[in-house]
Amino acid sequence: MPTPPSDSSPALPDDETALVHLGRSLRAAGYRGNALFTKPAVRAMQRATRGVPRLVNIISFNCARTGAGGGGLALDLG
Repeated sequence: MPTPPSDSSPALPDDETALVHLGRSLRAAGYRGNALFTKPAVRAMQRATRGVPRLVNIISFNCARTGAGGGGLALDLG
């Protein structure tokens, strides 16, 4: 497997940490709604990125942008 890109932030070790990280990032961006991602979706992002925060942010942004017309529902794996 390729080595993930270097990042000055330490890797997010598990899905709960990734969930907290995403919550902080979304609040910093001004989001004040309900949870945007389900726990299985966060787990998939954490595993796919090996917890590299920058990559988690990129994937979550692209998922949120793609799912923006979903009427306020949380984004899931389906």
